[in-house]
Amino acid sequence: GRDDIIFAEMLAPRNLAGWLWWLGSLPKGREPILALHLGYAAERFGVNPEIPRLLASLKISGKLARARFVTDSDMLREKYEAILGQPVSVLPVVISRRAAECYKSPGKPPHFASLGNARQEKGFAEILAAVDILNANGRAPDARFTLQSSDPDTISAAALVNFRSAAAESVSLINEPLDDEGYLQLLQDTDVLLLPYHLEKYHDRTSGVFCEARTSGKPVITTEGSYLGREVLEEGIGWLARDRDADSVAQAIRRATSELEQVAARCAEIMPRYQPMFHPDTFVSRLLSLANEKS
Repeated sequence: GRDDIIFAEMLAPRNLAGWLWWLGSLPKGREPILALHLGYAAERFGVNPEIPRLLASLKISGKLARARFVTDSDMLREKYEAILGQPVSVLPVVISRRAAECYKSPGKPPHFASLGNARQEKGFAEILAAVDILNANGRAPDARFTLQSSDPDTISAAALVNFRSAAAESVSLINEPLDDEGYLQLLQDTDVLLLPYHLEKYHDRTSGVFCEARTSGKPVITTEGSYLGREVLEEGIGWLARDRDADSVAQAIRRATSELEQVAARCAEIMPRYQPMFHPDTFVSRLLSLANEKS
């Protein structure tokens, strides 16, 4: 009905076309507000021939005013506006409201962690190789590592088989999925989050773990030139490594061990700005505001 709002998340082009077709099929006066969250890889939408036709049809019928197009980064917003020829809004990623409780001052030795499933595009193989590099040269930093390695993809599974530091006292591998409580406990215990995500995938997209890091005041190591990297550089909340470069990740870890207190203090300073940004209540209020906008 007209008073309803439907939020459709992380749509592929075929999903977007389906929602637009459905909106056009509804009787006039019965259309809800559709908040259509566009998935990643924006170029896919530009080559779909059905979407422009459906948008033109909805504009003629007057029903296009019931659609709202959203994404979760400013860079993607600009791309989607150019592709669709329609206004696109940014809605924040939603994370657990308990992430704000996971702040702590840096420990000694500092604790580095990789959170989430072991995925190639998240630089998991580079993380393992970097830890091996640090442990192989006889000058391993005074640090400990917890790597969530559950449900690995093919590349990550092969990297785990060849991970020479798996038995090191400073390294812990978590091979089973974590429940919410276990995940939040690990987030709280972490001092630096390892996010050397591949530039090909993360040039213009954000990450839920990165949002958790900012909310809980955790510095990060991430990829130079990525959306995350630009945020880190602008805010001074971590260290950058070159794309798919294990040596560079190892160097960033060394810098982090010596510069942690200063960078962690900066993260704590701006944490109150980020805590409401990714809160569920903020998402709901912005969605309602977006629905009430006049097209």
